Amino acid sequence: MNTTIYLIRHSVRFNTDLVESYHSDQNNTIKNEKIPLSISGEQRAEILSNESELQNLDVVYTSNYTRTIQTAKYILAKQNLGFHVDDRFDERKVGIPNKDSVPDWWLRQFNDKDYKTEGGESQEDVRNRFTEAFNEIMEQHKGKRI
Repeated sequence: MNTTIYLIRHSVRFNTDLVESYHSDQNNTIKNEKIPLSISGEQRAEILSNESELQNLDVVYTSNYTRTIQTAKYILAKQNLGFHVDDRFDERKVGIPNKDSVPDWWLRQFNDKDYKTEGGESQEDVRNRFTEAFNEIMEQHKGKRI
């Protein structure tokens, strides 16, 4: 019995350049997790939910990000499904930029799979957590459409 997994990136996010002020004690990771979909992102997410290939799903997983859940909600509603939130599918945590000691830190994180800033993750860290989650889901839902 075949297991089929569809990986879908969240739809178009809201343009945060429009935010004139953001007063919060929360760190940038938390702020980033809360960015919603744009109006066009909502429309595209609804269109996506009508794709024939994405019908008759058995299980849905999302990251912890608001816009990811917003993208999935149309599929969930049409198919009367619940869903699992797994933060192992979250975006890479950037950490604290260390531009004083590593001026090219932003570029370096893309060129060096093991480089990370303080409190952040490397590409390899993200790859490992994603692979762990992916393999666990594959094992738990053999023969399903995920």
